[in-house]
Amino acid sequence: NIALKHGKQQQRGSINHFTRAMEQATHARVRLLQELREAFEQQQLFLVYQPQVRLQDGLLVGVEALLRWRKSDGQWVAPDQFIPLAEETGLIHPLTQWLIDEACQQITTWRAAGLAVPHVALNLSGRSFHQKGFAQSIHSALTQHGLSTQDLLLEITESVVMDGRTVTQENIEQLSQQGFRLSLDDFGTGYSSLSYLHRLPIAELKLDKSFVQDLEHSETARALTISVLSIAKSLHMTVVAEGVEPPHQCRWLKDHGCEVMQGYLLGRPMPAEMLASWMPRPETPCCA
Repeated sequence: NIALKHGKQQQRGSINHFTRAMEQATHARVRLLQELREAFEQQQLFLVYQPQVRLQDGLLVGVEALLRWRKSDGQWVAPDQFIPLAEETGLIHPLTQWLIDEACQQITTWRAAGLAVPHVALNLSGRSFHQKGFAQSIHSALTQHGLSTQDLLLEITESVVMDGRTVTQENIEQLSQQGFRLSLDDFGTGYSSLSYLHRLPIAELKLDKSFVQDLEHSETARALTISVLSIAKSLHMTVVAEGVEPPHQCRWLKDHGCEVMQGYLLGRPMPAEMLASWMPRPETPCCA
């Protein structure tokens, strides 16, 4: 009886503890959402740009736009904290439209200053493809800024490709008809990407950084990376290796035919105004 009573007390305590933890998490989520809405309204969100470098000659082939949030008190909020929240609450829709417009404006600013940036890659939320007319809204933003569909590279994940919704497939088809190039992000982490490569307008595969980080120690990672490079070559697609840091990763990837890389070794994410000072001196020590 004593043991049973003790067990019940422990169980009740566990339930109370769990309830308090859930309540605290809910309050934190509500508070973060309110702060995110205010940050969006007060323009505390901004973009940084990470170079994508062609290893043959060290030239810039494009930049990826990355969303950042720094609170007024100086505290940084990681994208994996606030982007899922924006997706769950619908804030992702105005946020995506802002991101597209901001990237287009930055391209025109760079080019007006004589800075040749071939394209900006944008990572799009799958939720955006659930909106009817999403593809047309991207095209309209380009038109307003006097740009072409080649100026943006649209990164999507396998979950978007696999989405069976009619509206999602219509948006993908419209993007293809309008001449946009699509990049399949985190390629190799899913299980059915190959079945879509032959029928979708995929121009680029982004090799997930988890493969790149394991190249030195994992035979499986090396074998899979070689397979991805071979598939891409056969289908006339570009492979961009993400997360390249140590020089040996760069050398291995170059030796096995990877033409474009992105990572701290080649260039960190930077404010738009810093790109001009980076470009004359692209650092590709492993490829010299």
